[in-house]
This record gives sequence, structure tokens and C-alpha cells, in this order.
Amino acid sequence: MSLADKIHTRRLEFAAMLRSAPYIPGMFFPKTNWTPSTFLDLQAKKRPNSPAIQYKDITITWIELQKQVDQTAAGLSKIGINKDDKVTILLDNRPEFLVMVLALSRLQAISVLINTGLIGKALIHCINIGKARICLVGSEHSEKIAGVLDQLDMVTADSIYLVKDTDIDTEQYEETLSANPFHDLDSHINKTSASIDRSNFPKRNATVMDICSYIYTSGTTGLPKPAI
Repeated sequence: MSLADKIHTRRLEFAAMLRSAPYIPGMFFPKTNWTPSTFLDLQAKKRPNSPAIQYKDITITWIELQKQVDQTAAGLSKIGINKDDKVTILLDNRPEFLVMVLALSRLQAISVLINTGLIGKALIHCINIGKARICLVGSEHSEKIAGVLDQLDMVTADSIYLVKDTDIDTEQYEETLSANPFHDLDSHINKTSASIDRSNFPKRNATVMDICSYIYTSGTTGLPKPAI
């Protein structure tokens, strides 16, 4: 990343922090109905066509992000994810990662965020103590998860859904799918629907005291530990 790109990125981050400032006090009141997905809805209403995500040469507006999150939440609901379910996410830092976390927040499920640098014993430990029923795995990590599959307690091949790596073409992704006994998450998400019926999503009774995510450390001082 060039110096100009770094400066531009820092400027965007600072502007985002300033826009969030008015809402910060409300986040510290225990009964505030404040979740990542409610913040998304607020921004989509106030600034629908402003950039929400800028990644490489991709720009996603708030209203586009909201649509992707709703579509993904509906797909995740269809495969059986419900309120308070734990779902492992092993995905590189790309827009799909945020979409998955926001979609799970929409369903009031708990995202178990695994450090992508983990392998072997540390990876097995994080997935097992997270007690997730379903794993959302970037196709870039398919070999890693396949290598530890027989040592996972609650996760089977049937509960793993691959999320296509945006840096590979469709043919490469099809090869990854054929080489592994995992599901293709995209096949469960209706990306053509103009709108999603939110009536099947949980009612908005979540508060800032409810668990949104487990975020695992890298495990530099022993096995990784989750922050809530």
C-alpha cells in the first residue's frame, strides 16, 4: 500500500469514528437495543449511498451492505441458524467477513471469530471450545479445516459451509468444492431477491449486554483465549 493510500485509509477511518461518536454514549447503557445490525440499519437510512466498505477497487454503499446482510441472514436462517446459536467464522479480512458477522447479528446468533493464522492444535482448540454447530469457512482455508476435521468435537463436514475467496475465479472455486465434502454457502443465499422478508428474523430485543462475538487471540502465550 502506497503512502497516499495509507493516508486516504486513515482519513476514512477517522471520518467513520467521528460519525459514530454521537451514538457511543448509548452503547454503555445495559438495556440499550444496540447491536451491529441496528447500527447498519441506522446508517443505511441516514446515508444510503455513502461508502460503507472500501476494499481494493470495490466500494459497497450502506444500502448495498444492508441488502447483502439481509440476503445472507435469510440464507443462514434457512440452513438452521437461530437466536443464540454459535457459528464459527474462519475467513480472511474481506467484505464477506463483515457481511457474515452482521448477518449473524441480525439473527442474534453469536459469531466465533477464529484467528486465520492458527493451525493444528490451536485451531482445533478454538473450534472445539467455541461449541459452534456450524462453521463458515473461506475457501482459502478449506485445506486447513479439512486437515483437522477428524479432531473436531461438534463439527462435521456436513456443518461446514464454504465462502468463495474473491481472489480466485469460479473454476478454481468449483475445484475446491469438488475436492472437499463441504457445502457452498452461496447456493443457500438468494442474491436476486429485491427485498427480504424480515418477519422471520428475531424481534429486536437484543441489548448491549448480549454476546455478539467471541474474538480469539493469536495464542502467543499458550492456547488462544476468547474475548467477548
